[in-house]
Amino acid sequence: MQRTERGSALIISVLIILAMTSLGLIAMRNTTQNIAGAGNTRMNKQARYVAELGLHHAMTLMHRSGDRLLKDARRDDYTTTLEIDSTGRVTALKGEDVANSLNVTPPNLASEAGGGRPLGQLGGLVPSYRVRIDGFKFLPRTQANDAKAALSSGEGDCIMHFSARGYIADKALPTDEELSDDERFADFVLKAAAPMPAYANHCKRWNP
Repeated sequence: MQRTERGSALIISVLIILAMTSLGLIAMRNTTQNIAGAGNTRMNKQARYVAELGLHHAMTLMHRSGDRLLKDARRDDYTTTLEIDSTGRVTALKGEDVANSLNVTPPNLASEAGGGRPLGQLGGLVPSYRVRIDGFKFLPRTQANDAKAALSSGEGDCIMHFSARGYIADKALPTDEELSDDERFADFVLKAAAPMPAYANHCKRWNP
């Protein structure tokens, strides 16, 4: 009888150990998934911050130097789209082809948000952004019936559409194909429309 009890106790002990091992493995897997999820959330936030910085950079450039940039980059070609990236390159695109490009001073992604490491740990990844500016639309400031006259006099604003895409990836300014090959990356898109001081000579042609 004692030998049978010892055998039963051994079996029960083995079952308890197996159950505890299974619970430990489940807890470890859940912890790993939570850590990975937290890392993905952090990267998505970092990509959003980079996109916000790109949007701010592009809007600031257009406020301060939009007239010159539109004149120099577009060269009176009203069908082109402007693209500003984190290297400071301003490109005029006709479709997907480069029509013209020039350079401006880029912001410092490492310190633009103010001291220290505002983006946190990047784990060897690189922050970058592209901002496209299109949809130029002249909006008269007055209620004058003759909008063309308002356009010629410059009494209005140029409504510009901004689309900023921030990246956290293995390399700066990756293409979609390169992103698909990366094991770790995050990107985030922000869009905004903003009125700018009227660039009557460069805003897309007004259509009645």
